Amino acid sequence: QIADEGPNAMAFSHDGAWVVAAFDDGRARVVRTDGTLAVVHAVAPEAVAGKRARQVAATSCTTLDDDFVASAGKLVHCCSLTGDLIHAVTFEAPVRALCDASAGLFRGYAVAHGCVCVLVQRDGEVNWRYASQRPLRSLLARGDFVAAGTFDGAVQVWGGEDLAASLQSFCQSDGEALAWSADGAFLAVTGARAACFDFSGDRPPHPYRRDRGDGPDYIPRVLGFQDGSRERCVAWAPGGAILATADSTGVVRLWNLRGRLKKGGQGHPQRPEDMKPQFFLFPQLDAAHPSGASERPAFLGWLGPD
Repeated sequence: QIADEGPNAMAFSHDGAWVVAAFDDGRARVVRTDGTLAVVHAVAPEAVAGKRARQVAATSCTTLDDDFVASAGKLVHCCSLTGDLIHAVTFEAPVRALCDASAGLFRGYAVAHGCVCVLVQRDGEVNWRYASQRPLRSLLARGDFVAAGTFDGAVQVWGGEDLAASLQSFCQSDGEALAWSADGAFLAVTGARAACFDFSGDRPPHPYRRDRGDGPDYIPRVLGFQDGSRERCVAWAPGGAILATADSTGVVRLWNLRGRLKKGGQGHPQRPEDMKPQFFLFPQLDAAHPSGASERPAFLGWLGPD
């Protein structure tokens, strides 16, 4: 046990050798997979003589090769695995989300605060800035694209300098977490019902569908199990189309996105963008924690394809 309370966020390193976690005491802790505590870093401004330091909870974190990034309030620290501070950035509003964006075009990490997403390089320079009309809640980068989940269930995807797609889930998704499948074909978003958007170009037949070129399918596939709990975490199986979700009580479910489909909902030929979800998927497997205890999950991941 490395802290008295559970973490607010967790992220594994690229090689799986260590994990960084953010806690309510304002500290980020790096733990090796053998269980040893490697680094404890306080995400706080420099102390000022005569003033009492104010503790702010660390709420987000991510990994960058051999470095890690964590946020507390409006402050973001990028640190090495030795605990040395590489740079600090203070934003105009509290940071809602962080994600690794070192692959592809961006070469750094992404930060969401208010209605803005910015891309920060390892030296602390902000080199991309995206503005949204909605408050952002989660971020996820893949290659030259960065996706943001919003509080009202929309998913916005930017590529380069432009907004590549703006998608609405229509299913009470809340944008708490996002997950790309390994092949980039699906993007999942959490909520009262989790939803998935198909980026593969394989659009199922639909009576009111309008041809929108080569972009993603704007009609979401909605995970059709709802018992009053909320799907808080999502994670795709390596190399497959199986999605794992964990709800607010700790129940994990597996879904086959290329499995059975059931048509449902209503549409309108003149306003297809306002239609209800059309595809509901059924769980492949349900599994509660062996202890039977209800636990709020902070992280969900796969150890292997099976």
